[in-house]
Amino acid sequence: MSTVEPKTQGTGIVAGSPLGFAGFLLLVYVVPPLLIFFDVVPFRFRFPVLLITSVMVLAYVLWKGNGLAALGLRRDTLKRSLQLNLSITALALVAIAAVYFLGLMRAPSIPAWRWFFVFYVLLSCPAQEFLFRSALFAEMDRAGITHRIWQVAISSAAYCLLHVIYRDAITLGVTLCMGIAWGLSYRAARNLWGVTVSHCVLGTVSIFVGLI
Repeated sequence: MSTVEPKTQGTGIVAGSPLGFAGFLLLVYVVPPLLIFFDVVPFRFRFPVLLITSVMVLAYVLWKGNGLAALGLRRDTLKRSLQLNLSITALALVAIAAVYFLGLMRAPSIPAWRWFFVFYVLLSCPAQEFLFRSALFAEMDRAGITHRIWQVAISSAAYCLLHVIYRDAITLGVTLCMGIAWGLSYRAARNLWGVTVSHCVLGTVSIFVGLI
């Protein structure tokens, strides 16, 4: 396997700073979930907040000069990304099946919205992967935060914090573990497609069986 890092940035990207990144992290990844957690923003608005935030962040990272390749929208590492995330998905499905058949799963709480899973697969999962892998890694690169441990730790912690609005320890534990797995996968291939497919599959199964 090649040890060469996939190219993540093109020319013309405006250099950032750790302080600027800290502000970006606070405004995008910390403030919104805490506003919902403390009921400043009603819980029912969680999906509009996710989508509006995604659109705003997309405009921001493009304005800062990030090309599509830097955001993981690329084909040169697609095969590697799919292979990595197929392994992650398979292992996670085995773990979910084991917990389910042992009778350790709680009762599912599937949203009553008729089109929920269509929205979840086509909009929610891609938006989450864009925010917590694509855009976040691009901004860490731009700020000079390039060490794998820091990138995976920050992205997985931010992804876990997003789910604090559900007020459930199991959900936080699951999302932290999956955030680490998807963060490592994204860091290795810098490709958004594989992690998004994995998120769609595992998220849908987890909701159906009551894991999250």
